Amino acid sequence: MQRWLASELRARPSPHSAKEHIIPTGSGAAGLLITCSSECLSPDVLEKHLYPQRWLIHRTPGALVPPYGTGQHVEEALVNHAVNVLGVREVVVCGHVPCAITEHLLPGKPAPRDVILRHWLTHAEAARAILAALPAADKRVASERCVLTQAQNLLTYPVISASMATGRLSLWTWLLDEPCQALFHATSDSAHFSRPVALNPEQNTGLRPSVRPQRQGAGRPQDVDPRWLELA
Repeated sequence: MQRWLASELRARPSPHSAKEHIIPTGSGAAGLLITCSSECLSPDVLEKHLYPQRWLIHRTPGALVPPYGTGQHVEEALVNHAVNVLGVREVVVCGHVPCAITEHLLPGKPAPRDVILRHWLTHAEAARAILAALPAADKRVASERCVLTQAQNLLTYPVISASMATGRLSLWTWLLDEPCQALFHATSDSAHFSRPVALNPEQNTGLRPSVRPQRQGAGRPQDVDPRWLELA
């Protein structure tokens, strides 16, 4: 079983959106944020939650990340440049709910008409298989499983696995709940994204103070350690 540092944000992808990079200015990014190219996760929306100068942002349909070695040189070059050259210490996969792309992964849902998009969704085949095996899966579960699958894809990148093994890098998964406009991550004993990122001091350093509620008393707000997520 593969363990990794995890949490999640949600974003809605647009089926025909192109990949996009947003390069921070100033001293450089502390983290790489891979998120959806949907207008629901536009830079304006993200800046309500994040310090934009902290993040190198890469947007793809559905926030999908091809596994290493599949010939997708844009993502391979981006990840290597972010970690080896820019020295980022955090990589985040950020999905959202509802998401038009991940809904195609649900059992019984038709495949996208666009040929290129159908091929792009092959990077989420593991999520599709899990959703088919679950007794009940809805749009939220589809987004959750898809984001977790993209984190697994990132673990196939040598620079990611090596940097995590030496403690130089953390890998998080976030989910943006559009109706309540809040970021969530998964608990340590579940693949469901129910814990607010803002309450986790290990992950919320890149969030704006306005979305980080004041904590009362000492210790964590809950005693669940959100750092380790174990997938079967």
